[in-house]
Amino acid sequence: MKKSIGFLILALTYLQSFGVEPVVVPIVFTSGAPVVNLTLNGKTILFTLDTGSSRAFHLSKAAAKQFPELKYTGSKAKSFDLGGNMQESAEVFFDQLSVDGMKFGKTTGVTLTPWGLALGKGSQLDPELSILGLGFFDNKKVIIDYGSNTLTIADEDDTTIMQRVSGWSSVPFDKSDEGLVLVFTNDKANYRLVIDSPSTMSVVKTKVAEERDVVQPCDVNLGPKQTCRTISVSLQSGREIKPFLLDLPLKFAADGLVGQEFFFQYAIFLDITNHTVLLKSNTDCSTVPVTFRVRNVGFVSGQKVYVNGDQQALGNWDPTAVNQLKPDDNGASVTWSNTLYLPPATAIQFKYMKHDGSGYVWEADLSTNSGNRQARTQACGAPALVLDAVNFQ
Repeated sequence: MKKSIGFLILALTYLQSFGVEPVVVPIVFTSGAPVVNLTLNGKTILFTLDTGSSRAFHLSKAAAKQFPELKYTGSKAKSFDLGGNMQESAEVFFDQLSVDGMKFGKTTGVTLTPWGLALGKGSQLDPELSILGLGFFDNKKVIIDYGSNTLTIADEDDTTIMQRVSGWSSVPFDKSDEGLVLVFTNDKANYRLVIDSPSTMSVVKTKVAEERDVVQPCDVNLGPKQTCRTISVSLQSGREIKPFLLDLPLKFAADGLVGQEFFFQYAIFLDITNHTVLLKSNTDCSTVPVTFRVRNVGFVSGQKVYVNGDQQALGNWDPTAVNQLKPDDNGASVTWSNTLYLPPATAIQFKYMKHDGSGYVWEADLSTNSGNRQARTQACGAPALVLDAVNFQ
């Protein structure tokens, strides 16, 4: 079964370990989807990371053309998305696969057939982007950490990765064709939910929630003919997650799925061969990313735009310790931006300033008590904060 709420899922493989250093690659969020850049047999391919898929990979047509060694079995793989639609994809395999220098054995996947159920605006994945699924990590040890934006892949016999996850909490799970299933609870009921890394929202079957729980109204645009309702669940002693009610097909056996809000709360260690899932709360961190953006600065040739404020990373109001912003184009109405790392859950004050070669020009005082722009940084594990100012004051 494949699926997607705002983002998709799929893939399967058999891997062999050859004892090399772990592969560590950045996770970059593109249009909200977690994307990783892997080098397969010397070719660089972008993948959406999708733990809700049982297959190893879904190669787009453009990606498949890069591999003359890719073989077709002649079989078709069938699956269903969350809209209940059946999809067919050609089954393919590599006799040998090298991923960023790590050797894999025979690796079986499928070609990409776009699928998925999109809720709300901007929730459809790029149909040309290949998919990396849970099956890719068979016989491997893996850490998925949205807090540090990294994916770590180690061979099954690697022992150093176990030192890194020492002290992490073990959680029971089931592995199904739909992915890894964890049990979430509240004081009314238990729910078996698939953990789905690309999904931008969590969902639960409407009928299941109505029969077991107290359903609450909510105010989120889920798309045409969708009424927003939700429940609250968590792992034992974990933080609250609020899945939306949705009519899922009967073929989908789990009670629903949890998406990125779960992955932002926890770093996840997977060793499926040894039936092990470990979690570490992302509540502990020293900094969080905050993006500063401002428009309508009144650009002139040679001008530079900065942000300064009351934190060390912001310059402590020292104009000689400013953080320069970068324009996305040329002209007076372009957007200037930069991402800085600040203490979590902290009230901050800041202003934008510009320099045209003759001196610094600060923004005028705003209507706040301090006269400065004010905000509060996000907590550890929460989605990145974007402070978007329409106008330079």
